[in-house]
Amino acid sequence: MSEPQTPKALDAEILLNYQQQGTVLVDLRPSAEFVEAHIPGAINIPATDVSAFPMMMVLLHPHAPVAFVHDDPIEAEEIAHAVHKMQRNPVVGWLETPLRRWQHPTISLEPFPTLEIDDFIDVVRTRLDTNEERLSILDVREAHEARLSGIVLGSRLIPLRELHQRISELPAQAEHITVCMSGERAITGASMLRAHDLNAAALYPGGVPHVPFELRESM
Repeated sequence: MSEPQTPKALDAEILLNYQQQGTVLVDLRPSAEFVEAHIPGAINIPATDVSAFPMMMVLLHPHAPVAFVHDDPIEAEEIAHAVHKMQRNPVVGWLETPLRRWQHPTISLEPFPTLEIDDFIDVVRTRLDTNEERLSILDVREAHEARLSGIVLGSRLIPLRELHQRISELPAQAEHITVCMSGERAITGASMLRAHDLNAAALYPGGVPHVPFELRESM
């Protein structure tokens, strides 16, 4: 078996070419920065701990090629090589410049779609009143978290670590809203759905514990 190709620094054009060919772009920045502006189709998996980050790749399909972007190219390079050593996902490389300096003639950074807690509560109430089936609320917490605080009425629980295996279970024509405890995992989940061409937004900032008790049910 041949050794995986060594990751390399990529400019914006080459990075986007890889994305068009099926490479998953992983944005390593904090959720708050990703929400402000991101490369369309990128998945947000924040690199809060460089040494532990490779284990986060369990969120993606094994063998899916990946490339990393960050405002710190040195950190992106370190993570690229750490993930490369795991040999779980082929690593194409990393963006050679800070993402905040992104320049491309046709692809611009975009804000990520989110709902604040008051708007989310209004959506949940409307959904209950109208029985709107095209609206899907997806809870990406673990089951033990959901048992503690309950789940939003009418929502579906799929832990984030299982989402890449179960995206096909979600209705393709629905409007999906992802939720978690505080919003960070909801951003990751919604970005995964959008990378699969589903219509998705995240409750951010905020989470299920901020939803009124009358709009929650026990597991």
